[in-house]
Amino acid sequence: MIPVRLALRNFMCYRGEPEVLDLTGVHVACLSGENGAGKSALLEAITWVLWGKARDRSIDDELISKGASDMEVDYHFMLGSQHYRVLRKRSRKGNTGTTILDVQVSPTGEEGTWRSLAGGAVRETQARINDLLKLDYDTFINSAFIMQGRADEFTVKNPADRKKVLAGILGLDEYDRLEELAREEARQRKARIIELDTHIARIEQELSRRADLDAQLKEVEELLVRTQQALDEAHAELDHLRAEQKTLEHNRQRLEELERAAGRLAEQISRAELRAGQRIMRRQQLEEILGRREEIERGYAEWQNIQVEVSRFTDMLTALRKLESHRSTLEGGIRVSEQQLKSEAERLRRDIATARQALDARSTLQRRLDGVLEKIEALEQLQRQHEDTRCLHDNLTVRYRQINNEIQALENEGKEIRQKLDLLMKAHAQDREHVGCPLCGTGLTEEAMERVRRSYETDIAEKRQLYEQKRKERDALKAQIAQAETRLAEEQARLSSLDGARKERADLEHQLRVLEETERRLEEMQPQLAALDSQLEQGDYAHEERRALAEVQAEIERLGYDEHAHQRARFRLSELAEMGYEKLHHELESAGPELDALLEELADIEHTINVLKDEQAAINRQEMELRPQIARRDEVTRHCAEVADRVAALDRESRDLERRGGELRNELKRCEQLQAEKKEREAERQTALDEKLIYEDLSTAFGKKGIQAMIIENVIPEVEEEANAMLARMTDGRMSVQFSTQRDAKTTRGVIETLDINIADEMGTRPYELYSGGEAFRVNFAIRIALSKLLARRAGAQLQTLVIDEGFGSQDGQGRERLISAIRSIQDDFEKILVITHLEELKDEFPVRINIIKTGSGSKIVMDEGD
Repeated sequence: MIPVRLALRNFMCYRGEPEVLDLTGVHVACLSGENGAGKSALLEAITWVLWGKARDRSIDDELISKGASDMEVDYHFMLGSQHYRVLRKRSRKGNTGTTILDVQVSPTGEEGTWRSLAGGAVRETQARINDLLKLDYDTFINSAFIMQGRADEFTVKNPADRKKVLAGILGLDEYDRLEELAREEARQRKARIIELDTHIARIEQELSRRADLDAQLKEVEELLVRTQQALDEAHAELDHLRAEQKTLEHNRQRLEELERAAGRLAEQISRAELRAGQRIMRRQQLEEILGRREEIERGYAEWQNIQVEVSRFTDMLTALRKLESHRSTLEGGIRVSEQQLKSEAERLRRDIATARQALDARSTLQRRLDGVLEKIEALEQLQRQHEDTRCLHDNLTVRYRQINNEIQALENEGKEIRQKLDLLMKAHAQDREHVGCPLCGTGLTEEAMERVRRSYETDIAEKRQLYEQKRKERDALKAQIAQAETRLAEEQARLSSLDGARKERADLEHQLRVLEETERRLEEMQPQLAALDSQLEQGDYAHEERRALAEVQAEIERLGYDEHAHQRARFRLSELAEMGYEKLHHELESAGPELDALLEELADIEHTINVLKDEQAAINRQEMELRPQIARRDEVTRHCAEVADRVAALDRESRDLERRGGELRNELKRCEQLQAEKKEREAERQTALDEKLIYEDLSTAFGKKGIQAMIIENVIPEVEEEANAMLARMTDGRMSVQFSTQRDAKTTRGVIETLDINIADEMGTRPYELYSGGEAFRVNFAIRIALSKLLARRAGAQLQTLVIDEGFGSQDGQGRERLISAIRSIQDDFEKILVITHLEELKDEFPVRINIIKTGSGSKIVMDEGD
């Protein structure tokens, strides 16, 4: 991975518009700037955009700049000949936030050529980035990225964790996956064996019942033959009884039909006699109407004349009601028009009074607005000052934590050196002729002892001097932080009223705009009110309604409707209607023909009644003949039911025996199938057992102590050789490193897999843990360079970049020169080397300098080409 371009917006101390770090054409470069300016933040932006992780930040929202609600990092790099680009954005709203992640590829890296490789979700896209890079965050920071304060990230880990890191660099995770797959396959085969054992035992239990099933089948077949013989005899008897029962049933049905026919004849005779009675009564009514002919015709003529007169009066009344309704509508319209004019005039009087009252308060509102505008201007200036104070406080706090860590490290290193010196001096006091080193056992002469003591004393003095400098710087920073916090609290308290003042300004401006509109409306309303008063006083309204009202009143007078004459005519019409002359007249017209037809119908009804009575007598004679014949029906029916029950019982018994025989034959057939299945399951069990043993062997081979241990054993000499070559450059050949992958167990005779680090120098060979300060850093740096070069040569990873973050603070002048010389010696092994430092005297040692400048509006990136 070769960095090309990095763009940051609102990421930590990089606020506002995007800051761009363009590394095109850069081979070796130095990132410099004062502490807290944002040098390390550039490297943290790379790890965050690639893996969503940054040093000492567990929550993404903590990385967003103060006062911002979102951030964005755009990283362009190369893998082989392909250009890649990763964009990660984070937005927060309240207590929640959203992340957007995209990865793109281009053959040239030019705009318009990028193609997205993102998945459907952030997790899927992250997996594609990891597959592309062939390494994760932990492997990156343990090899090619030497982060600030974590140069010993690999060496201070315990042996087991060192092996994990080395396994990640070598891509041994695939063997872990294969080991788990093999172990899972073995577990599945074991579960299958247990399942097959259970199944085979169940088959054997079922096969033990075969002899008993054969005996049961023979007994069932004999019983079935006897039952079927009895069933045939019962069927023959039942058929004879059912034939006799059918004949008797036919006679019974014939008798019921005759009884129903007799009932129908009786009903017909009754209806005919009733109809004859009704016709006789109607004949009497018709004869009575024909006797009143003269009276009915006279009353009907009078009824017709009165009806015509009532109709004429009704038409006149209808026309009068319409005219009166129209008159009422016109009078109402005139009143409504008058009331509308009065209401409008009253509304205008109220609006004019209200407007005049409101305009009286305009000068007071203007004075209040002027005061609020002055207050807002002062608070907004204070707000800008508050942002500068917050930025200063954040930078001071970051530097304070760094100084604290450096002081703690110096204190620990000084204690370690003092302990070593005390051990040597104690040993020297006990044996003045020949002293053995209590740390490694190497013999020391008096001269060597004095040289070691002076070296340790010098280291202690340098540590103490540097400790005092750092402590004074920390105290000064603490005082500055306290001052900044006091200013922040005071400014925040004063700024609490800003929102209220802005709201008050908007409210006052709105009220003044409303008053301007009120004044304009007042000038319009006064002439409108004068015009309305004039209309009401002169009656100048509803002209059309007034004209129409006069016309309606004249039409009513011309109509001449007499209400009393109308009442007399209606009363006489009601009397004649109660006498029923209209109905009687209609009946009189049809009474003659109806009487003639009625007399003929009465003669027909009497003939019908005589015929029906003759049929009724014939049916009674047939019933008397059939009743004795069906006396035996109930006895035959009962006997038939008994025989049918016996047939059904024998049939059920026969079917049960047949079903039981079928079940027994099926069970015997299943026993034959189970015997064959048992052989198949036993063969399958043996296959599963063989495969289980194979997968257990594969799991062991793929495990930490198998192929992985062999690969690490082969790689260790390569890492050791690279680290020793680097140490030789930095120490003039005084120090070398040795890796030990096994050691004897203390409680058993076996060996333990480990990854111990031992250092050899002029005082002998000692464990890495006994070194501190500049010597420990040189060892750390050499091992980390060796790991980085190993990762760069790894197939698929293509890591060709080395990053060193603040690696010079623990070195003296000579150590720094050797460290820079070592970096120059490996620059051809990497496409890009970036060194981060705050030491001014080192900036000129590099061909390209990238200056990080801290400003009030955020950190800025300035490129500076060296000599």
